Amino acid sequence: MQHTILDILTAFLLSAIPAAFNFFLDYCLGHPMSDRVNTKAIFFRYSLSLALKALPEKQYREIVSALAPLLNSSDKQTRKEGKKQLDLSIMTAGREYFFYEQAFGMCPFCTNFWVALICSAVFFFTIPLYTINPIFFFLLTPIFSHSILRKL
Repeated sequence: MQHTILDILTAFLLSAIPAAFNFFLDYCLGHPMSDRVNTKAIFFRYSLSLALKALPEKQYREIVSALAPLLNSSDKQTRKEGKKQLDLSIMTAGREYFFYEQAFGMCPFCTNFWVALICSAVFFFTIPLYTINPIFFFLLTPIFSHSILRKL
């Protein structure tokens, strides 16, 4: 009984590792799937490049033509605000077309499943468990990690 409780507690604590990693990754990417996109994030350019790649050319041209007065302004501050608005518009429009990109960092919950699965494989081979069945361990880690990430 004590070993079972200890193993479940170990699985729960180990599930915090992929959850924390995905929370940090989402922060570094600038929260690409939320309403509060941060254009000053460390890896925002990665998010922007994926959104630009997913965005149809026609829609991209419409966004640029709508923001052309800001982008071609003679005032430096207006051009800077126009560039920021362009990035936000591309991000907002491009994320509607994300498919496989969600698993590569754009959606923290989609990415969390794969990171948690890889971490559970690593944990299984490095941390001895006494009573938990390996299949149960591989199921517990992504579930616990997703639950922890939802609370962050």
